[in-house]
Amino acid sequence: MKVRSAFCAAVVCLASVNSLASERVGVFSIEMIELRPTWRSEESDGSHFSLTDSNISFRWKLDKKLSATVSLGSQRERNLPIYYSAANDEQLGYYEAYAEYDAMYGRLRFGLLPLNFGYDGVLASSDRFFDRALPYEARAFGLRDTGFSFYTENKGYYTEVIGHNGEIDTEPDGRLWVTGRWGYTNERSFRTQLSLQTGYVEGVLSENSTNTLGGVVNDKTAQWRNGLLFAHWYPRDWNVVAQLGGGEVVQENHRGRFRSNLIEVTHYFSKNFGFGFRYDQFDPNRDVAGDAVARSSTAFIFKSKDSTSNVCFMYSKVAEEQRQVPNDEMRLFWLLTPYAR
Repeated sequence: MKVRSAFCAAVVCLASVNSLASERVGVFSIEMIELRPTWRSEESDGSHFSLTDSNISFRWKLDKKLSATVSLGSQRERNLPIYYSAANDEQLGYYEAYAEYDAMYGRLRFGLLPLNFGYDGVLASSDRFFDRALPYEARAFGLRDTGFSFYTENKGYYTEVIGHNGEIDTEPDGRLWVTGRWGYTNERSFRTQLSLQTGYVEGVLSENSTNTLGGVVNDKTAQWRNGLLFAHWYPRDWNVVAQLGGGEVVQENHRGRFRSNLIEVTHYFSKNFGFGFRYDQFDPNRDVAGDAVARSSTAFIFKSKDSTSNVCFMYSKVAEEQRQVPNDEMRLFWLLTPYAR
C-alpha cells in the first residue's frame, strides 16, 4: 500500500513538474526534416553528388499565440539579390529565424523571415521538385530577409505586408524595402496571388555587382519595382501553375525592364508514380534583343504511399536566344520528408 501511494505521489509530482516546465518554457518540436541527396550531371560541369539541399526546421511554441521558428540549411535558401552580392553563400547555417505572434486580427512576425514572393516563394521546400524559376536563379528576387510582417485573412482572402532590409543584411544602407502579397485560396484545390515589391539600392554598394537586369547602371542609386501574379490549381493528383511577371529599374536617366513567365503541370497516374513538366522563360532586359533564356524540364516521380519518400529523375533543356551554352542537365534525387506530411 505504501509503495502504491509513493508511486502515485511520484506520478503526480512528475506531471506537475512537466506541466510547470511546459508552462514556463513552452514546447520544442521538429517542424520539418528534409533530406535531398542529389546526383547532378551538367554538360559543361560534369557530374557530382551533394546533400546541400537538405535542411531541418525547429519550432518553439509558448502558447497558442507566441512561437518562434529556426530553419537550418544552405545559405542559398536566402537567395541573396544579385544587386548586392556577386555570388550566393553556400555555407551551412540558419536561413530562417523569426518570432511569431498570432493576434486577434492577424499574424505578426519579426526576424529573418520568408518573403513569400511568387509561387516559388510560397511553395514549401518539401513540395519542390523542379528548380526555382529562372528569375530566382538570376537572383532578381530574394526569398528571405530580415524585417517584420503582418498577415491577415478573412474567408480565404489574405494580405501580407513586409518591411525588410532589401539587401539581406550584407551591406546595410538604411533603405527599407516593402513587399506585399494579396490573394485568395479555398484551402482545398485553388490559390491565386499577386506579389509586389519595391525598394532602393545605393549605387555605392553595388559597384562590384554582376547585375545586368534591365540594363541597370550599377554605380548609381536605383529604384526597383517587381511583381509576380500566379494561379495554382491543385486538386487530387494534379498540380497546375501559371505565373507571369517581371520588374523594372528606375534611375536618373534610365528606365529598364525584365520579364518572366512560367507554366507547370504535374499529374500522378497512381499512388506511386507521377510525371511533371515545367516551362520557364526569362528575359533579363526587354530593351536588348536576343538575351532571353528558356528552360524546359520533365520529371518522373516515384513516391511512397505516404509521400514521405520520393525518388525523382529530371532532365532540363536550356535554350538561349543569342548564343547556345552547353548547360543542359540531368538530375536524380531522393527526397525524404518524414516530418513534412
